[in-house]
Amino acid sequence: MLIEEKAKKFERRPPSQFQQSKFYFRGGDVLREQEYLREEYRSALAELRVAQQQAKIVSNQLEDAKDVYNEREGYTNALKAFLESDTKMSEQERSMKDRLVELEHQIEEDSRQLEALKATMNPATLAQLQKEKAYYMIEIQKGERTIESYNEQRDNAKNQIAACTINGKYRTALELEFLNDKYAKKKKYLRQLVQQLKIDFEALRPVIPSNDQESKIERTALMAQINDKITLLRVEEKEKRREQKHIQRIDNLINQIEELNDRMCEIGLDNDVVETEELRKRCIIEDYSDEEEQEAEDQEYSNEAETISESNHKTSEGDKKPSNESQSGESFERYEGSEY
Repeated sequence: MLIEEKAKKFERRPPSQFQQSKFYFRGGDVLREQEYLREEYRSALAELRVAQQQAKIVSNQLEDAKDVYNEREGYTNALKAFLESDTKMSEQERSMKDRLVELEHQIEEDSRQLEALKATMNPATLAQLQKEKAYYMIEIQKGERTIESYNEQRDNAKNQIAACTINGKYRTALELEFLNDKYAKKKKYLRQLVQQLKIDFEALRPVIPSNDQESKIERTALMAQINDKITLLRVEEKEKRREQKHIQRIDNLINQIEELNDRMCEIGLDNDVVETEELRKRCIIEDYSDEEEQEAEDQEYSNEAETISESNHKTSEGDKKPSNESQSGESFERYEGSEY
């Protein structure tokens, strides 16, 4: 007995069951504490399970009701078709019911997709997307303002170009440019004629003129014919080139009209543009004679003919008769230096 009492006296005590409670940092918002959130989660989970059970029961009841409804609907449609012999109203009612069934199925499908999206939606991801949306909206507004500014600058530039196009100095510059091109082509054409004449004169054999009286009379008569021949050639050449100059002038004016049409389209006057193709055809087939230009050319040709005639007369009456080569050289110099 003593041994048992001593053994009981020195028996080991059971381990302590005390557990230190975990420490959580307490903030100012009670709704964000872990204990509160844990309890809310447990209660929400319990409510979710109860709601799922109830939804399952209701879904089963709905399926049963749909089966009964479809069965009765089939009997009703068959009886109605038999009684009314498939009239127009019954056909319309049947089509509307079919459409109603399709819409119900579509609503159910959309509802399932919406529930799936809500289940997978993360608040953090949604917040990030909202932030990106706000950023893009700001960038879009900046881009729209930049585009609006560029459009305004473009409109101002179009108006300035249109104002420059109708400016008198610009029109004068275009006219001078056309005249410069016209006289450059004329100069090139005359140089080609002079070169061809030089080649023709160089191919001729030199003729030694006789100094007797009969030769002088014959030479004087030929000189008068030469002047008439030169005048005739000039007139023929003028008539031949006048049509070409008329076409060039019409093209220049039509190009200016087309440029004005482009400026008018740019500033929004599309209804006031001029049709140029028909105008070009009508102007080309019209009479291309210009009285002022014709008078100027005739005066120029007459002055040039008088100059050549006086030179030939002085040459024929001189004591020293130049050779054929020297005459051709002097004629070329006068021809190149004269204005055409």
